[in-house]
Amino acid sequence: MPLSFARLYGEILKLAFKDTVNVVKEKASFVLNDVKLHWNKPAKGNFVPYKEVALYSLGSFGYQFFLIVVGLIAFTANSTLMGSALNLKPMHLQYMNVAMSVILIFVTIFRNNIIDNTRTRIGRFRPYLIFMSVPLVAVAAIFMFLPFETWTYTTKLLVASMFVIVCTILMQFYSECVGNIGMVMTPNSDERAKIQAINAIIYSIAPSIYYAIVPKLVELFRGGFTDMNAYKFVVLPFAIAGAVFAILMGLFVKERVVLSKTFKPKVKTLRAIGDALKNKYWIIMTISTTVGFLELASANIFTWLFVYSYQNGALWGVANLVVGFSATIAMVLSPIIIKLIGVRNTKLLREGMNIICLSLMLVVREVQILILAVWWFNTLFSQLDIVLLPCMNAEMRDYQQYKCGRRLDSMLSSAAQIVAPITILSGFAVPYLYESLGLTKNYDILFDNLVRNNMFKMLFTVAIIGATMNFLPLLFYDLTRSKHTNVVKVLRVRAIFENYSVGEVDAEAVVRGIDEVREAYAIRETEDFDLSVLLKARQDAFSAIFKAEDKKLAYAAYKTARKELSKARSHNDERKNALILIDEMNKFQTPSYIWLTEVGKKLIDSGIANLEAAAIEFKTSAEKLPEKTKEEISFKRKWTAVAKRLSKTPALVAKKYPNGFVEPDETELIRTEDLPETTREERAAKTVAFTKINSELMRYDSVAHDYLEIKRIYEMSLMYARYSEIESRYDELKAQLREKEEAERIADEAKKAEKLADTERATAERFASFSPEKQARVLEKQAKKKEKRLASSANAAATLATTEEEVDELLGGNDDGEEDK
Repeated sequence: MPLSFARLYGEILKLAFKDTVNVVKEKASFVLNDVKLHWNKPAKGNFVPYKEVALYSLGSFGYQFFLIVVGLIAFTANSTLMGSALNLKPMHLQYMNVAMSVILIFVTIFRNNIIDNTRTRIGRFRPYLIFMSVPLVAVAAIFMFLPFETWTYTTKLLVASMFVIVCTILMQFYSECVGNIGMVMTPNSDERAKIQAINAIIYSIAPSIYYAIVPKLVELFRGGFTDMNAYKFVVLPFAIAGAVFAILMGLFVKERVVLSKTFKPKVKTLRAIGDALKNKYWIIMTISTTVGFLELASANIFTWLFVYSYQNGALWGVANLVVGFSATIAMVLSPIIIKLIGVRNTKLLREGMNIICLSLMLVVREVQILILAVWWFNTLFSQLDIVLLPCMNAEMRDYQQYKCGRRLDSMLSSAAQIVAPITILSGFAVPYLYESLGLTKNYDILFDNLVRNNMFKMLFTVAIIGATMNFLPLLFYDLTRSKHTNVVKVLRVRAIFENYSVGEVDAEAVVRGIDEVREAYAIRETEDFDLSVLLKARQDAFSAIFKAEDKKLAYAAYKTARKELSKARSHNDERKNALILIDEMNKFQTPSYIWLTEVGKKLIDSGIANLEAAAIEFKTSAEKLPEKTKEEISFKRKWTAVAKRLSKTPALVAKKYPNGFVEPDETELIRTEDLPETTREERAAKTVAFTKINSELMRYDSVAHDYLEIKRIYEMSLMYARYSEIESRYDELKAQLREKEEAERIADEAKKAEKLADTERATAERFASFSPEKQARVLEKQAKKKEKRLASSANAAATLATTEEEVDELLGGNDDGEEDK
C-alpha cells in the first residue's frame, strides 16, 4: 500500500534532518581540530591564523567597553554623566549636539583624508589603534577627576563642551580604524565572513558584562550614577581595560591589503569623491541606503505593542531577550549562508525577507503570537548585516582599487557626504508621518485599539514601500564571489609586476600569481555546462524519492544531482569571470592601450615642464579615437578630458615650484622605510625623513596627477611585457618556496619535540617527588585510562566495519548480483 503524500514528505524531512545532524557533528569536530592545527599558521588558501582572529575579537570586545564609557562624554540627555551627575540642561546639550554635528562633517572629511594618506610599516589603521587609546583614556580620566562640584553652571557647561569636542574628534579616528581593520585582515571573502561572525559573537558579550556588573557596583556609592566617584572608580576602569585590549589588537592584527612595495597613498578629497562615483557598487549601496528611509516607519511598533496594547512590562523584557537572541543566531549563520550563496545573494535574501516579514506583519498585526513570531524572524534576517556589511564594504573597496588604481578606505565615507542633505531631510519623513496620523504630543491615543491598528496598518504599509525601495537597487549589484575573487587576483598580479620592476621578488606571491593566471587560461579553454539538463536531472531525482522503495538511496541520488548542478553553476560563473584576469593580462595588446602607451611615451619624453605642446598633440590624437562601442566611448571621453587638464600642468608646476622644478625620487620612500629605528634619535630621524619625502610626493602628485597616471600606465605596459621573464623563474621560485616551507616544518617539529621533552621531563620530576603510595595510585589510574582508550578504539573499529558492510550492501547491488538501478 503506497504511503500518503504527507508521510512521504515526512520521510524526506527525516532523512534531511538526520543528514543535517551528522553534518553538524562533523563540522563541530572539524572546527575544534582546525583551530588547534591553525592556531599559529593559517590553513592553505586562508591568510589569518586563529590566534590573530582571537586577538582581533578580544580587541573588539575591549572597544565595546571603550565605546560605552567614552559615549558618556557626549552631548546627549541620555548620558547619566552629563545629565544626572553634572546636571546639564537637556536643551543646552541639544544645542551643543547640533553644533557638534556640523563640526563632525568637516572632521570626517579631514580624518578620512589623513587615514587614507597614512603609510607606515605596520599599516594604515594599526598606528591609530595603538597610539590613540592613551590620549582617549587620558581625556576621559581628566574629565572625570575635574572639580565640577566647585564650579558654576556656565563653567561646567563650557568645560564639558570643550572635553566633549576633543573626545569626539579623537574617537572619530579610533572608531574608523577599529571598523576598518577587520575589512583588511584578509582578501578572502569567505574567510572574512567567518572572522566577522566570530568577532561579532565575542564583542556582543561586552555590553552584557558591563551592564550586569556596573549598576551593582555603582550602588556602593550613596548617589549612584549621580555621584562622580562612581564614574572615577567603577566606569573609568572599564575604559582602561578596553584600551589595553584594543592596543593588543593594534599590535598583533595584521593588515593584508594587496598593495605593491612602491605604493604611495596620495588621496585628495575631491579626487576621492570622483573615484567613488566610478564605483558602481558603492553607488548602488549608497542609493539603496538613502532611498530606503521609509523602512524606519515600523521601528517603534515593537515597543508600542507592549506599552499600549499588551501593557505587560515583564513580557516586554522576555520578548526583548528572545528577539535579541536572534542576533546571536544570525552571527552564527552568516558565514554559513555567505559561503553557500555568496555576499551578494545573502544581501538580497536579507532585504527580500524583510519585505516578506513586513508584509506578513501587516496581515497578522492584530494577532499577538503571530506578529511576535514574524518579528523574531525579521530581526534574525536583519541582523545578518552585522557580518554582511563589513564583507560588502571590503569587497567594494577592492573593486575601487581595481577600477581606479587607488585604494580608498575611509574616504568612501567622505564621498557619502554628498547625500548628507538628502539623509538629513529624509529624517523628517517619519516624524511628519506620525503627526499626520494624529500622533503629536499625546501618545495616549495609542491606547485606543482602533486608532492603534489603523496607525500600524499605515506604518507597515509605508515600511514595506521603503523596504522595496531599498531592495530594488540591489538587483543591479552583480559583484559575485567569483567576480570579486578575480578582481583580487588582478590586484595581486599588478603588485607582482610593480614589485618586480624595483627588484622585489616575493616567491610565494609570484608562484601564486602565475598559478592563478594559468588557471584562468585553462578554465577558459573548457566549455560551459548546460544548466537546463542538470536542473531537470535534479528535479527528476527529487520526484524519484516519492516513487522509490529505498528512500535512502533515492535521497542520496538527489543530493548528488543537486551537487552536480551547484558545481556546474560555479564552473560557468568562474569561466565567465576568468575574463577579468585574462583581459588584464592582455589589455596592453588592445588598440586602445597600444595608442595610450604610444602617445604616453611621447608625453613622458617631453617632460613635465614642457607638456603644453605635447598635451595639444595628445588631445588631437584622443579626439580621433573610435567610438563604436560603449567601452570605446568611455575610453575616448576619459582621455580627452585628461588631455584638456594636461595643458594646465606647466602653469601649476611653475606656481608650486617657484624655485625650479625638481622631480622627487619615488624610490626614496622605500629606502626611508628601511632606515634603522633602534634608538630614539634614529626613530626621530626616520620620521623627519619620511615626512619630508612623503610631503614632496604629495605636492608632486597634486600638480602632476594626470601626467603621473599616464606615466604609471606606460610603466605598467613595460612591466606586463616582462611576464614571460617572470614566468621563466617559476620553477626556481617554487623550489625556493618548498625549501622555505620544509625549513619551517622542520623548525616547527623541533619546537614541538623540545616542548614535549620539557613536559615529559617536568612530569617525571613531579612523579619522582611523589610518595611510593601515590606513585602506585597514579600508575594504576594511568593503566585504567589506557585500558579504556583501547576498548574505545576497538568499539570504533567495530562500528566502522559494520558501517562499511552496510555501505557495501547498499551500493553493491542485491543478492542475485544485479546492479541496483
